[in-house]
Amino acid sequence: TILVNRGWISREKKEQRARKGEDALPQGEVVVQGLLREPWQRNMFTPTNRPEKGEFYFPDVVEMAEVTGSRPVWVEETMEPDLLRAMDREDRGVPIGRVAEVLVILSYFCDAMDGDP
Repeated sequence: TILVNRGWISREKKEQRARKGEDALPQGEVVVQGLLREPWQRNMFTPTNRPEKGEFYFPDVVEMAEVTGSRPVWVEETMEPDLLRAMDREDRGVPIGRVAEVLVILSYFCDAMDGDP
């Protein structure tokens, strides 16, 4: 078992009983298409997690793994950008995953713009 960030969900669908459909609350073994990522770091404005209340304001992977009994592995589910699909998912209480993006920094291009050889 690992930790999967399935995405954003509306405040109205926070409670599991408000969600509709099998894909809103999958059971058993599932296949997830996503990216293995380093989770975000907490900054000075982020509240402290309260795992005893099930409130996590930033993904402390080790802490979350201890609470859930999973391995400390963080995967972000990804999805194709599709407005109608996202609206349907929101209505049924299915989380909306992020668009897969990879940031590549071209340092040689930056050096060229600065005039460095």
